[in-house]
Amino acid sequence: MLALLLALGACGTGDEEQAVSDLQLVGVDFELNSIILTNGGTDDLTTRDIWIYQDGEAFMLDIFRIEPRDVILFSVRELGLLDPSGGEIAVYEGSDFDDETTMLDYVAWGSGGHDRLETASAGGEWAQEGTVDVEAGTIVLLRPDPLFNGPDAWEQSDVIP
Repeated sequence: MLALLLALGACGTGDEEQAVSDLQLVGVDFELNSIILTNGGTDDLTTRDIWIYQDGEAFMLDIFRIEPRDVILFSVRELGLLDPSGGEIAVYEGSDFDDETTMLDYVAWGSGGHDRLETASAGGEWAQEGTVDVEAGTIVLLRPDPLFNGPDAWEQSDVIP
């Protein structure tokens, strides 16, 4: 399963081309109120102008570098608590949260709190209508294969991998 590396890289100042599309949302940790991000590409990635959005609240990631295949556990306390009964996380390049072309990744779970679901579906970041079912006691949602999206791409777990 996923090995969680809790490493934040140094700030990036280079002018190299950044493939922000390689930034992938692969987990939601309800217990730690965090998301799990990975760099699925082969080059370092700088999180310049990357925003995390949930139910009308958003914040810009601090600029840091993610090396290829690194996995980062990132707190989303600025959005409030992640509620296992229902919610969403959207990752955007830029702060235009109505533009499906700036959405990089998305997950919706449970019932309620899905105001970006339609945008995610229109932009191809959510394969179908519907959300991930979350049972009582779920600690973390994981997407084992980041090439797939939609409710069927996510698994729930009551243990941390």
